[in-house]
Amino acid sequence: MPLADVEQTFMQCLIKPYHDVDMFMSKLVVAGSLSPEKQISIYRSNINGAHESVLVQIYPACKTILGEGYFNQLCLLYRIQFPSKHADLNKYGKHFPVFIKVFLEKHNELQVFSYLHDLALLEWYWHAIYYSSNDLPFDFSLLANVAKDQQQKLVFHLSNTVSLQSSCYPVLAIWDANRAELSSEKQKSEQSFEMPDEEICFCIFRDNYEMALKELSATQFEILQAINAGQTLGELSDRFGGDLQSALNYYIQQGWISGFSVDEMSNVR
Repeated sequence: MPLADVEQTFMQCLIKPYHDVDMFMSKLVVAGSLSPEKQISIYRSNINGAHESVLVQIYPACKTILGEGYFNQLCLLYRIQFPSKHADLNKYGKHFPVFIKVFLEKHNELQVFSYLHDLALLEWYWHAIYYSSNDLPFDFSLLANVAKDQQQKLVFHLSNTVSLQSSCYPVLAIWDANRAELSSEKQKSEQSFEMPDEEICFCIFRDNYEMALKELSATQFEILQAINAGQTLGELSDRFGGDLQSALNYYIQQGWISGFSVDEMSNVR
């Protein structure tokens, strides 16, 4: 069997517990008193434990809400469906919010946790932004030198260290109450959260090396979304008018806007 096929089959053995590997097993050499099956199970157990630990670290609130046993089962199902493809396990777990959403849709008994996708997404952003790369400082001198006839074509760029999210659930209160291990099941069962009157908008960001979260007004959120979608300064001005200039100044000061480019394809009226 070619080495590449051996490696692929070996990984399938580790990722999928019920993968048909009889032929592969027969090629393994017994190591002391350990059978091939036992050898595979040791590797599989180590990998399961490592990936489970990563997901527990990223999604502590989800684990608290679902309970350790149920959460661990989801971790195993997730790993089978989304095996790690990167040597850096800090990058593992990105698809867990989508996995949770699909899983909830297939299990009616879990509809009480309908907010769980939004909660998982918040936890992923919190984790991913912490490990994201730093941006270069905003270049004000370069901005000042942009020709007047090019200014309306400016496209601002959101920082690598900021993410936007909105939710119709009280996800911030749920996250704050469950991000650390609760002291007792009684405390967990007494949680009660009021549904917000309108959608909650917020951004998660890193200020130097400190993680932070800030609630946004609907207009603030829409401006940041439009910037993230690549709208030009001219398009932003037409859409948001007098709210725009002060918002841009604030976002740049906060470090949420890290740079800009000129969209040569845009049509300026």
